[in-house]
Amino acid sequence: MLKLIKIVLLTLLLGCFILIRAFESQWFYDPLLQYFKGDHLLKDLPKLDLSSLCISYSLRYGFNMLISFLILKVVFMKIPFFKSIFTFYIIAFLLLSVLLFSTLLFEIEVSNLLFFYLRRFLIQPIFILILFPFLFLLQKGYRFDDV
Repeated sequence: MLKLIKIVLLTLLLGCFILIRAFESQWFYDPLLQYFKGDHLLKDLPKLDLSSLCISYSLRYGFNMLISFLILKVVFMKIPFFKSIFTFYIIAFLLLSVLLFSTLLFEIEVSNLLFFYLRRFLIQPIFILILFPFLFLLQKGYRFDDV
């Protein structure tokens, strides 16, 4: 029964990721969606409302972080590192946000690819792809000090 509950919860949580992605243009302010779909290497950045963009990216990161955290909690119930994982998500958010919004606010000339990937790490649930294999190895008893 516990396995069935886990599968249902994981399906619902993955569905939440899909909903966020499917309705991103309706739910979140992001004029950069169209910018990066087009030929962004030759165009200038569109006019941005930085406060709305910051709020939108923060909300989206928060939703993705919460869903990712719940997925990890459902799959790895016995791993005691969830306070550290939460701290990792918060530190990553602060670092990525400062880098992204300082480049926008101070109009620092950076590569479009750097800007694209900073934004991608903020709005997509990429960290779960990094943390999932790590926690899987911890759960299986792999010791990282043996390397």
